[in-house]
Amino acid sequence: IAAFLVSAFVMVLLFNALFQFVLEPLRDSLEGWHHLRLRGTPARERLAALSDPLAIGGQWSGYVTWGWVQQLIFASYFGVLFGRSFPVDRSRWELFKACLCSATVFSLIHLPNVWLMAFTFFGGVFGTLFFYQMFNLFALGFSHGFGGSILNKLTPINFSVGPDQMPRR
Repeated sequence: IAAFLVSAFVMVLLFNALFQFVLEPLRDSLEGWHHLRLRGTPARERLAALSDPLAIGGQWSGYVTWGWVQQLIFASYFGVLFGRSFPVDRSRWELFKACLCSATVFSLIHLPNVWLMAFTFFGGVFGTLFFYQMFNLFALGFSHGFGGSILNKLTPINFSVGPDQMPRR
C-alpha cells in the first residue's frame, strides 16, 4: 500500500509540474476552451498546500468513502470483467491489456473533464494493476482518496464531471 501511495503522490507532483511549466504560461490561451481552461490559483502556489496536512487530511477522510465506492464499481466489476476477458495470469501482455481497458472505462466516466480524464487514465492503469496484485478494495479506495485529495489540492482544474461541465449559453 505504501508503494502505491508514494507512486500516487509522485504522479500528482508530476502533474503539478506539467501544469506549472507547460500549461500555466498558456492559461490565457486556454481560457476560451471550456474543457481545457485552468481554474483557481496557479499550480506553483498550490504547492503550499503540502504544508497544511490537516486541510488535505480533512478532505481525504471524506473522499476515501467516495473513492472506495468508485473502486467497488470499477475494480470489482470492470477489473474482474477484463481480467476474465484477458487471461491476466498467463502473460504480462494480457495483464497490460486488461489494465488498459479498465483504465479507459474509468477515464471515460470522467467525460468531458479532459484533465481529470488524463489523470484517471494513468491512475486507473496503476489502480487496476494494484487490484490484480492484492484484490483489496479497501486499500485501493484508501489510495484513491489519497491521490484524489492531493490532486485536488495541487492542480488548478475543476473536479466536476457530467452535465454540469457543459458550457452554458
